[in-house]
Amino acid sequence: MYPGCRGMHHEVADIERSGSTLMNYDDLTARVREHLGLSSKDEADGVTRWVLLALAARLTKDEGGDLAAQFPDEVGGEIRIASGTESYGVDGFLARVQDSLDLGNRDEAMRYAKEVLGQTNRLVTAGEIDDVLEQLPDEFSELFMSPSGRT
Repeated sequence: MYPGCRGMHHEVADIERSGSTLMNYDDLTARVREHLGLSSKDEADGVTRWVLLALAARLTKDEGGDLAAQFPDEVGGEIRIASGTESYGVDGFLARVQDSLDLGNRDEAMRYAKEVLGQTNRLVTAGEIDDVLEQLPDEFSELFMSPSGRT
């Protein structure tokens, strides 16, 4: 646990949810597709999954299971399997996203990660986002805020 972070994590979740309702996974991938300018639903699903799997690898098995429970079975199962396998900071996370998605550079990986995790913040319950962020270094918090305040 990171001292003094719990309140900040609640703020991230509360900011993202103020005045809105939680979306479903299809809404999440549709938003990712639109905001990243991806060509298909399948491409958006793949991007979303790779970012979520990179995140899950950084979580404990228990927390990965809790996060997985908030997604459809197929996606949740992949999150469950990937969880608890790695220990890295934001740079390692972004390197994994960049490599997995064959992106040109770190900035592009950051843009993709922010979009997927910002939208995930709208899908997953505030308490679960808080639990996820408690396991991560503080620098991960900015990834969970929607880019440019878009909804």
